[in-house]
Amino acid sequence: MKILHTIPAFAPALGWGGPVTALLELSHEQARQGHRVTVLTTNRDVDGKLDVPVRRPVTMQGVEVWYCPVYAAGVSRHFDFSPETSSFLRARAHTFDVIHIHSVFSWTPTISAFWALRRRVPYMVLPQGALSPVCLAKPYEKLFNSLRSRAKKWVYFKTLSRIVLDRASALQFCCEQERENARPLKLKAPTFVIPLGVAPVPAQIGASGAGLRERFPLLRNRPIILYLSRLDPIKGLDLLITALGSLKKSGYEFGFVVAGGGSDAYEREIHSLVNHHDIAQCTFFLGPIFDELKLQVLREADLFTLTSRHENFGLAVLEALRAGLPAVVSENVGVHREISQWGAGISTGLAPDEIASALKRLLESESLRQEMGLRGQQLVNARFAWPQVVETLSDVYKRLIERENFVQLDRRKQPSMCQPLS
Repeated sequence: MKILHTIPAFAPALGWGGPVTALLELSHEQARQGHRVTVLTTNRDVDGKLDVPVRRPVTMQGVEVWYCPVYAAGVSRHFDFSPETSSFLRARAHTFDVIHIHSVFSWTPTISAFWALRRRVPYMVLPQGALSPVCLAKPYEKLFNSLRSRAKKWVYFKTLSRIVLDRASALQFCCEQERENARPLKLKAPTFVIPLGVAPVPAQIGASGAGLRERFPLLRNRPIILYLSRLDPIKGLDLLITALGSLKKSGYEFGFVVAGGGSDAYEREIHSLVNHHDIAQCTFFLGPIFDELKLQVLREADLFTLTSRHENFGLAVLEALRAGLPAVVSENVGVHREISQWGAGISTGLAPDEIASALKRLLESESLRQEMGLRGQQLVNARFAWPQVVETLSDVYKRLIERENFVQLDRRKQPSMCQPLS
C-alpha cells in the first residue's frame, strides 16, 4: 500500500512532542510491514527552522520524507505556510492509495485535504485532540489569549476546517474520550478509535552522562516524581506543584524532576510557583530531553505524573508505563480509563488535594509502585504495541480505498445521480 502522511512539522523537530514522535514510530513500523510510506512536512522547528534538505527526499529507516521550506516562520511558532506543499500534492497526490493527515487548523492539513479531494484519494484526519472544547476555547489561558484563540479557531472551523473534516473519508480518534469530546460538533465523516502506539525499550541503552542521583545528590535517598511533557498551562503543572507543596508541608520527602520546555514567560511562572510552595530545594529542571537521555531518566524515576486539564491521548504516559513506572494522571488524560482498569496507576481529579492523595499512596508503598509498574508494562504490550496498531490502521485504510473505488466506479456509470457513500 502506498501511504502519504502529511504533518506541519516532523523529526528531528521532536520539541513538538507526541504528534511528531508518534508519526515517526508509526511510519517506521508501516515501512517495516512492507508499505511504501512517504511523509510530507515542512522544515519548521519549535524555534526557527530545521537544518534539513528541502525539495528533495530524505530516507529515514525506509520512509521517504519530503521537507518543504516554510515561509515567514517568525510570524508564529505555529505558522507552516509553504507553497511547495501544494505543488507536491498537486503533482503527486494521485500516486498514493491513501493520505493520512495529522493535525487541523493550519496550512498543511487544509491543503492536503484540498488536493486529496481534487485527486479523489481517500484521506483520514487525525485531529490530535484539537476538537476538544477545552482546546477550542482554552479557558485556562489569560482572558485575552483565550478570546483570541476562540475567535481564530471559530472562523477557521466554520470555513476551511469544517470542509476538511466533513468531507474526510474518516476521522481517527486516539481514544473513546476524544471522540466523545468531539461529538457536539456533529461532524459528518465516519469515525474510528485507533490508539497511538509506543515502541519497545531498546535492549541496550547507551550512557548519556551522569544519572539523576549522581548529578543531584539530594535524590539519592528519595523517590523521584517525574513530570515529562511540555511546559504549558493545559498540562496542569501548576496543580501538581500545589499538591507537592502540601505533601512537603506534611513531611513527605521526594525529588521532583521536571523535563520539558515552554515559553520563557510560562517557565518563569512555574519557577515562581515552585518557590512559592517551598519545593525549590527538591525540584530539578532538565529542560527538553530526547532519545537516550529520556530513556535514562525514565529508568531512574520512581513514578510518573501528568495532571493535564486536557490530554487527548497521553503518549508520554505510555512511554512511562513502558519503562515500568506507575502513573498518576488526571481524568482528563485520554488513557486514564485503561490505566485504572489495568491497575497501572491512579486516576484523579484536578483538585490539588486529590492529586496529593494519589501521590501519597505511591510514595508510601514501594511494593505498590512496583506492582503498578508491572501492570503498566503489561497494558502497553497488550494494547499499544505498534505492530498491532498498524495492522488495525491498515484494515481501515483498505476499507476507505475500497469505498472510494466504488464511488468512482458509480460516478462513471451514473455521473448525474451519484451520491457520496455515507
